[in-house]
Amino acid sequence: MNNEVQDCIDRLKEAFPKAFIYKTDELIIEPKNNIYFRIDDIENEFDFKCKVIEWLSRPAHKGLSNWWQTRIRNGMNKFLGTSFTPAELSTIYTYIGCGCNREKAKAFVASGYDFGILGYELGEKMKTKREWRKPIEEDKTRKCRARSPFQKRPFYVEWNSQYNCWSIAGRSHILVAVSEILSEA
Repeated sequence: MNNEVQDCIDRLKEAFPKAFIYKTDELIIEPKNNIYFRIDDIENEFDFKCKVIEWLSRPAHKGLSNWWQTRIRNGMNKFLGTSFTPAELSTIYTYIGCGCNREKAKAFVASGYDFGILGYELGEKMKTKREWRKPIEEDKTRKCRARSPFQKRPFYVEWNSQYNCWSIAGRSHILVAVSEILSEA
């Protein structure tokens, strides 16, 4: 393990104080929830950031209690110098989580976390975060019919004030990106 990788591990330990390296080259991020990834194939900081994005996006988005998700998300954001929201982590996990598409993960990190990189699988470039449809005040109190870069068909959404983003109507735990509001439900 070179100095660059060791520096990354030290910075990650600032965000996750209980992190440690197990004897088989596994970096245990959170022992209580068994969150880890292998470090034997990491050669530099870029590879390390790719691993963090790939392997921490799932526990920061789903599979753990809200308290743990928030803790993992905050640590991940601290290490990467980002401010990913739950909805953004959902997108990240969907397209590159758990190492399912390493090349796309590399492109995503190299681009400075441009979400447009992740949208090609639907045949169109996903809109960047700044182009996503923000709610107006009346949207926050009603159910709306919407379209997303991830869905072929329109669907119903409502504003989730807990996470400050859109969610599937009636299912506040399923967060979505909305590109346009088509009509009131």
